[in-house]
Amino acid sequence: FNATKTFVDMANRFLVNSFVYISSIVADESSGYYGLSKLTSEKYVKSNFKNWLIVRPSQLYGYSEKTPVDSMIKKILTNKIVLSPIGDPYRLIPIHYLEAAVLIYNSIFTENLSKTTRLITGPQVFNYKSLTLEIARNLKRKVVVIPIPKMFMMILKKLINIFNLKTDIYPDQIERLYNPNKEIKKLGDKKLMHLS
Repeated sequence: FNATKTFVDMANRFLVNSFVYISSIVADESSGYYGLSKLTSEKYVKSNFKNWLIVRPSQLYGYSEKTPVDSMIKKILTNKIVLSPIGDPYRLIPIHYLEAAVLIYNSIFTENLSKTTRLITGPQVFNYKSLTLEIARNLKRKVVVIPIPKMFMMILKKLINIFNLKTDIYPDQIERLYNPNKEIKKLGDKKLMHLS
């Protein structure tokens, strides 16, 4: 939040006309610390800038092996057995970062949007297991998916918190996986953008 506040304050000081904030599709009170920090930043932008555009991309991939989707792709390429949480709702809408960049550019320069919050998503909605299977299908990889029940994932979340374990998973990522984002439901399908 502090970095966003600094940028907004500097933009106002230098009389910048419009401010575009790249947020996240998980900007919500129920999405852990990350989602709450994004939502707090959005509120600051809206209340402190006259012309603003907030862009909420979904799960970006293609620019770093550390993103959850890229990490999943790497696991599918290198393993025949893949662990997959189950019981999560269909709310993963991955989009390649270059496609997202085109949509963000169009929102800013072609559509000239102001005082708008825009979701930028891929064309298809998945849960974790269905995304794993879709990636494997596209990569022409045969993998065995071992389901990990929600109860086990919640126990893992508690253990990470209690013992301060260093893992690739952050506890609020588990929370976001199982708690549908209220904002996505409020905005509705007509606000979901993707290239056809």
